Amino acid sequence: MFSIILALAALAAPPAPPTLQQQFNAASVAAAEGRCSEAVAAFDALEARTAVNADATLLATIRARKAGCLVNLWRLDDAARASHFALGVLGGAAASSRDDVAEAHLQLGKVAYFSFDYEEAVREFTAAESLQSGYRRIDALAWLAQATMFVVDDRAISYSAQALGLASADPARQQAALNRLQSLHARALLNHGRQVEAYAELRGFRDAKDAAKSVVGLDDLIVRLDLALAAALTGHDGSARAYLASTGAGRFGKVQLDHPLEDSLPPCGGSAAIRPEDFAVVEFSIEDDGTVRHVLPIYASRSGPMAQEFARSVAAWSWGAANAHSIPRLFRSVTRIAVRCSSAALAHPDALDRMHADLDAWLSQRGLAPLAGDMRRAATVELARSGVAGGQPVTEAQLPLLLALASSPLPADAERQKWFRQARDLCAALGAPIGALTYLDLASYRLDAHWTPAGQRAYLRTLLTSAEVAADPGTAGMLRLLISRAAWSLPAPGDARQLLEATATDPALPDRDPVKIAALLRLAALQAADKDFVAAAASYAKTGLSSQQCSLFDLQPAIRSTGATRWSFPREALDWGFSGWVVLEFDVQADGKTANQRAVISYPPVVFDLASITTAKGMRYETSYRPDGGLGCDANQVFMTYISRR
Repeated sequence: MFSIILALAALAAPPAPPTLQQQFNAASVAAAEGRCSEAVAAFDALEARTAVNADATLLATIRARKAGCLVNLWRLDDAARASHFALGVLGGAAASSRDDVAEAHLQLGKVAYFSFDYEEAVREFTAAESLQSGYRRIDALAWLAQATMFVVDDRAISYSAQALGLASADPARQQAALNRLQSLHARALLNHGRQVEAYAELRGFRDAKDAAKSVVGLDDLIVRLDLALAAALTGHDGSARAYLASTGAGRFGKVQLDHPLEDSLPPCGGSAAIRPEDFAVVEFSIEDDGTVRHVLPIYASRSGPMAQEFARSVAAWSWGAANAHSIPRLFRSVTRIAVRCSSAALAHPDALDRMHADLDAWLSQRGLAPLAGDMRRAATVELARSGVAGGQPVTEAQLPLLLALASSPLPADAERQKWFRQARDLCAALGAPIGALTYLDLASYRLDAHWTPAGQRAYLRTLLTSAEVAADPGTAGMLRLLISRAAWSLPAPGDARQLLEATATDPALPDRDPVKIAALLRLAALQAADKDFVAAAASYAKTGLSSQQCSLFDLQPAIRSTGATRWSFPREALDWGFSGWVVLEFDVQADGKTANQRAVISYPPVVFDLASITTAKGMRYETSYRPDGGLGCDANQVFMTYISRR
């Protein structure tokens, strides 16, 4: 009986709490296996224990091991703090801490790399590699290869070859890891002019020989993407499409990766001296909320800082959360896009910029600073949304919240329109200038579900009848400009010349006012179309400009023909079932024809570029007047989508 009582007591007793060593081991295993959320939580629990806080060496070791998972969870600032703490304590410690010190340097290198400070990344990766020996050097060598991929010398080739040699000599190394390292080495060859050698090396991969084989994992996906790139760079276009098709890129059934909500590009020229013919292939992951992470430049047509600038631009992109969720996670984890510089990156202000500037100036006078935070990030939007929730009337202090929410591309149009209207009502009550109020009116109207070009023109005419607008020459002139514009499905109105003349001759507008200059340019084009060349020359001369029309309020000519035919979808892409899109940039000549056509963004890379450029060559725009027959519009951008039904 006594033994039964003891047994029951043992069953009822709570289990003994895990020891520090058990907790530490469990957290370390979770980190090594990539279960980072679990690992960070376990390390945090360890740090909360009194015994750990009393032991600086143990605390530093925990933070060194936690840092890698913090990087994987994109908590880069936390990872940097943890790594610096570890180095401060362990940097001069015994040899037993060498691996943890190396790990801290490695994670600081990743933080620097993903912050686009490649020189600092090389210093940290070098420090990590110098502390290790044998196969433990592999990670640092691989990151050194990536960080030096675009310098002029061949360090990247050497580093990747060393990493591959160490991995090949390790019998426990998995084939997938070997493939990734060999792909890294081939990529270094590609970026240093040894394309044929790189293509041959990539084709020799055991897991990539069968292009029809289903993708089995991330490493195999990366190999095939590199194969497609190498094939394209060596002129094997058919093989490039076949390898790309085997990755699944652009082939997601009834869904496809949409054009990003934000697609900023570096300007041609600039500090990196990027040329229009330069291009890069950039790899990144798309998170559940549509934000971009883990940006890696994969290939650049020229060594130097160009690749870094392209990567920095892509890091600012974002997608809608719904579209991100529709793409399989594997393909979102490795997305590649080809990019070029933009000649329009520093030009083409929107036609509403003047009125928007009025709003910004008025807000500044009232001490209302714009909302801090990136409104392309879902978490920032949700935080801002909570600040105006609750059904209470909005206050002046909430204006920056309303305007930030209304301008974000993430919420639905109906929500954004509601916020614009609330902001407009509040601004009117506070006495905002008519230019600011008109900007909010137009921004709200453009989000209307029933928006049409004809409907907008009628709405603009209604605004123009306002006595307040009529008393403001800049706002009235801008509205006349917008009303007089032609669109794809809407010719210029019959009173376009009268509207433009009213602005061009308005004595209240200075001669060098951008609104007046834009009106004169449009007026010259209409006069030339009526064969009144004397009047056209006189109107153009009054502008005092030799710059292009599109540099003034984005007044590019209206398109008259898309140039698309039944053959515009590439036959090979149709056969393989690709979908994708291209952002085209080109100049529009005064006669309405296009020139200097370039694909500045393309997804998937290489598939639709040539077809898009061919289509752009057939596009026709309304004519513009230039006394010297020059360009009517420089660096015009259009977006072309290709959808396969296979």
